[in-house]
Amino acid sequence: DRFSLYRSLLLSKDYNCSNTLNTIVFHNVDFKGINNLQKIFEQLNVLKSVHIFYCGSLNTGFTQQIINLTKPFKLKSLFINEELQIESLQQLLQKSGDYIENFEYSLHPDPSLNQQLLELIAKYCKNINFLHFNGYRGRIVYQMFNLIENIKQNLNYLLINIINYIKNID
Repeated sequence: DRFSLYRSLLLSKDYNCSNTLNTIVFHNVDFKGINNLQKIFEQLNVLKSVHIFYCGSLNTGFTQQIINLTKPFKLKSLFINEELQIESLQQLLQKSGDYIENFEYSLHPDPSLNQQLLELIAKYCKNINFLHFNGYRGRIVYQMFNLIENIKQNLNYLLINIINYIKNID
């Protein structure tokens, strides 16, 4: 269990992080097989923010643990560089979208998935301060502008990196 060291630290009676730990940053963590997040987060009494940067396996197993929390899950940053299940992302944004201030996503080759993602962000994430989209699909630009219009009252930083992809025809 790759998460056992963190679990033992966070759940230890000798280390009182439940009353002192106010920020958690997950960077490049693969959440596959980690099934004790709910127990850990329920014990953290002063947690003010969670930041997820480029982590793997943000799927149903992960989101189910988060939506089962009785406490708010104050997800401030969500940077995604893997293909996500739309249903899992929707559940996560329903639970934490009001807290998200920083959001980054690499666009999917399927424009319909990108459209669904943009609709979810517009619906659940009203407090985005930093927004970054990266990808090859110029067709989605108009939907991005609609999203920007929805969140413009808080948006301070916007990065849109769309690379035109020209298919080589032989």
